[in-house]
Amino acid sequence: ISWTPTYAACDIDVAQGLEDVPPENWLVFEDEAGLCRQLTERLRGAGHAVTTVVPGDGFAHIHEDHYCLAPERGREGYDMLLRDLSDQSRLPTRIVHGWSLTNRESFRPGSSFFHRNLEQGFYSLFFLAQAIGEEDLPLHTHVLSSGALQVRDEDLPHPEKATLIGPTRVIPREFPGVTCAALDLQAAQGKTGLKSRGKALGKARSESPLLIPLLEEVLATPANTIAALRRGKRYALD
Repeated sequence: ISWTPTYAACDIDVAQGLEDVPPENWLVFEDEAGLCRQLTERLRGAGHAVTTVVPGDGFAHIHEDHYCLAPERGREGYDMLLRDLSDQSRLPTRIVHGWSLTNRESFRPGSSFFHRNLEQGFYSLFFLAQAIGEEDLPLHTHVLSSGALQVRDEDLPHPEKATLIGPTRVIPREFPGVTCAALDLQAAQGKTGLKSRGKALGKARSESPLLIPLLEEVLATPANTIAALRRGKRYALD
């Protein structure tokens, strides 16, 4: 295993705007920290159709483009989500799965952060892939995480997040027409870390410094890649 500094394969200058990006149908599993919310705002502002999903106590269509589902209930919520989107002719062509981006330890009563990371990480991708398979969708999925991979000697306080890489690698092998990429962000204090409150994740009025590299990543040419962002530099896994 080696990590090579490299840019995302994105031909678009996202800092100048997304007007020239062909519109897609996006399904975004929003993180609690707020980075995916900023991504959603940018995409919608450029004319893309975006449906968002958050964890909840059960499956619900909250309003036109916003849903919740209960990850601990297994596959049923994902099947219901894809069926409902199909009924509305809103099936996604791009998915951004951000439930493994965390900046604090939160979990439902009676559970633990360990189980939360598995339910909203590994098993979420597992059941989502099965639901996608039922619909036979050609699409690209981008899996986002924080602190799931070790590029140098940084701490991995919650190593169970690394199980995300299993589905990320297997999904493209089992589903023709589906590509899957992963991007891991640094879970550390600092300007580019997910725990930098008020700066990195939308607590302040300005956009996160992580937003531009994230846009470059999700708008890159679809491919099966694994990458990590550390202190503003992108590393690809070989």
